[in-house]
Amino acid sequence: LAAAFFCTTVCVMTDLQDTWDILYMLRKHVPTVETTSVLKFKPDADGELKLAEGGMSLLRKILIGVCILLPKLLLAIALLLMGFAFLSVSPKNVDIILNATALVFIIEMDEALFDYFSLPEVRSLMGAMPTFEEEDPSGVLVKLRPLWRFLKFLLCCAVVAVGMVTYHWCGHEGHFLPLVD
Repeated sequence: LAAAFFCTTVCVMTDLQDTWDILYMLRKHVPTVETTSVLKFKPDADGELKLAEGGMSLLRKILIGVCILLPKLLLAIALLLMGFAFLSVSPKNVDIILNATALVFIIEMDEALFDYFSLPEVRSLMGAMPTFEEEDPSGVLVKLRPLWRFLKFLLCCAVVAVGMVTYHWCGHEGHFLPLVD
């Protein structure tokens, strides 16, 4: 059960990280302009593509945040909580594996729908988009990356531990700590 909780937690946390990355990109790298216009990129002196012109209106950025990113965040959190409950009522280990696979399938469904329904031109443009680098003139973030990865691992372990203590496992008595009824 702990392994299924861990896999589910990692998938949900990855989805949350992707949501944060989109928010960061919208705030820091896509200029806020009066009227939304197409983003155009040009190569710089090193041959790297850099944003040359275009941007999004404040209204569009707010709509993306409220209509796309906020529901994505809330669904991920709800899926984590309900997913733990869903896994906890699995009577056998085989069912836990099947249910964990189903949860990962649900988490990844948005990307599968985009890949299937978007036009090839859109997928090609999305793949060709240059990466947006985090602004870190001091180099502190680069030095902290190994620590950040370890902290993410600890956070996942903590979420799993809370899930193991909080949810009753179907057909099993006891957990790491006794539950009071």
